[in-house]
Amino acid sequence: VYSSAPALPAGLLRGIAEYAGVLIGNPQDEDITYASGRLLAVHTLSGGERTLHFAAKTGKVIELISGRSYELKNGAINCKLEPVSSSIFLAP
Repeated sequence: VYSSAPALPAGLLRGIAEYAGVLIGNPQDEDITYASGRLLAVHTLSGGERTLHFAAKTGKVIELISGRSYELKNGAINCKLEPVSSSIFLAP
C-alpha cells in the first residue's frame, strides 16, 4: 500500500495492518498504544472496558503498575482502564 497523503487516520492504518495479518493489541482509536515483544502499554483519556490482544494464547498477563494479573483466554484479556491513565501489561 502506498499513499502520498500525510497523516493518515489511525483507523485506516490499523485496518491495513489487520488486513496484512498484524496482531492489533488495542483496537480503540482514541487510546495511545505501544507494543513490543511481551509488552503492551496503553494510555487512555476516556477509560472504560477494553479487550486487549496478545500473541500468547494462554497464561497470565500482569499489569506492571498496579500488579494486577489477568488470565489470557484465546490471546485476549478484558480489563477496565481508568480515565486519564496509563497501563503497562507484560504477557507470558
